[in-house]
Amino acid sequence: MRKERMSCCWGNLPEELVAEILLKLPVKSLLRFKCVCKSWYALIKGANFVNQHLCYANTSSSGSLIFMLYDAASRKYGISLVSDETLKSVPSAQLKLPPSCEKLANWGDLFTFLGPVNGIYCIYDEYSDVVLWNPSTKEFRHLPPTDQPNIPRGELSAGVNTGFGFDPKTNDYKVIRIMTYCYEKYIDGPRFHRAELYTLSTDAWSELDPLLPCQITGLDIHNGYLSGAYHWLAYDNTRKKDLVLSFDMADEVFGTFLRPAAFEEDSFAEELLVIKGSLTLISYDHKEIGTCFVIWVMKEYAVEESWTKLASIGPFSECLIPVGCGKKHEVFLRTAISNEVCLIRYDAKSRELAKFQLGKVTGGSVICFHAVIYMESLVSIK
Repeated sequence: MRKERMSCCWGNLPEELVAEILLKLPVKSLLRFKCVCKSWYALIKGANFVNQHLCYANTSSSGSLIFMLYDAASRKYGISLVSDETLKSVPSAQLKLPPSCEKLANWGDLFTFLGPVNGIYCIYDEYSDVVLWNPSTKEFRHLPPTDQPNIPRGELSAGVNTGFGFDPKTNDYKVIRIMTYCYEKYIDGPRFHRAELYTLSTDAWSELDPLLPCQITGLDIHNGYLSGAYHWLAYDNTRKKDLVLSFDMADEVFGTFLRPAAFEEDSFAEELLVIKGSLTLISYDHKEIGTCFVIWVMKEYAVEESWTKLASIGPFSECLIPVGCGKKHEVFLRTAISNEVCLIRYDAKSRELAKFQLGKVTGGSVICFHAVIYMESLVSIK
């Protein structure tokens, strides 16, 4: 019976062949095709089709990036979908941030963009506004306020760290926020933490054990989700060791593993990214001769001995910072020369460099620039 209903929509083609053809189509087309007939609607809405389409999109050789640019002079964001090969806009593709992100946009340098996790992105500011967004379907969800209390008098917040990921055991999406406090009179003294976890299926926050095994040192600039866990750069004050802190989305527990011993030698700053399914560390320093970068990759997840120095690049005459990575092995570095925004793409596999000029901006003051992998997805967050 199911095959008969399917054939009425597309001649006498068997259901399996119709499904195989539809799997290769973009989400924009599939959303329209749900209206063709009831059998297509049921097929495209089905969990099995959604997962197969996601798998196909994730393994496709072609890729796109979401570019986000903030012009401090005009106080406006620009967001567009570009090819990861040419860095030119994808024809007929327009992205628009959710309306609820307009408030976040006013903060400019505090606006952060995590993802993708199965095509879903997490957009948030340093305080309490968090939005989940699927740009393919244009669905978004504004998360409820957390139960974070007002900072007691005599204390101040030392920062907020956020992570976003997928729980493979329950097929659920989760957001973790870690608030760090310290006494106002003792900035360099002990830190106190409060951790909360949002679960999509319940649309609610719950409090976690605030006892962290180390102190988070990195910013939430890049996506740190891999293998069911989210990751941050951290430091163990007791052991005097540089670590990676992980949070397991399924078991809801923290863990740690060591960074390579030589990672921070002669480095000014460090970043943690996920490139081609591997945790990747980038250290860089703005020296007199220019900006130099060192890239480390963890070839076997959570195995400390598998850290491998992948490449040393530079020096570059410009002052560069990492802004994201591509679907393959690319690392993107940003520089602003006068009022022109330039991007350097480094392919960690072929060791090739390419420089692109992305255009001019008003006043030449650009902040909060991100290059994020774009992933097609039918996953619903409603």
